[in-house]
Amino acid sequence: VQKNYRTVTLAELSGQFNYTVPYLSKLIRDITGDSFTDLVLKLRMNDAAAMLEDTDSTIDTIAQKTGYNSADHFTRSFKKYFKLSPSEYRRQKAE
Repeated sequence: VQKNYRTVTLAELSGQFNYTVPYLSKLIRDITGDSFTDLVLKLRMNDAAAMLEDTDSTIDTIAQKTGYNSADHFTRSFKKYFKLSPSEYRRQKAE
């Protein structure tokens, strides 16, 4: 999941490990404490935050690199997760 969080789905993962989707979902929650969706979101947001801090990449580029098809969707998700827009986050970390 960590290597392929940009494109992985629970159905693909369950097929790869030969588990049912409900069983794998429960297993992930038991091991990580997060649902599959929350785990993927956490990986995306942490990667995006690191790129905002360490690169001059545009928001569009970071959105694409973290698996979002739309910069607007990425921005909404980022703001909901961090309570700051990506631009505000970058500005705050630069200070």
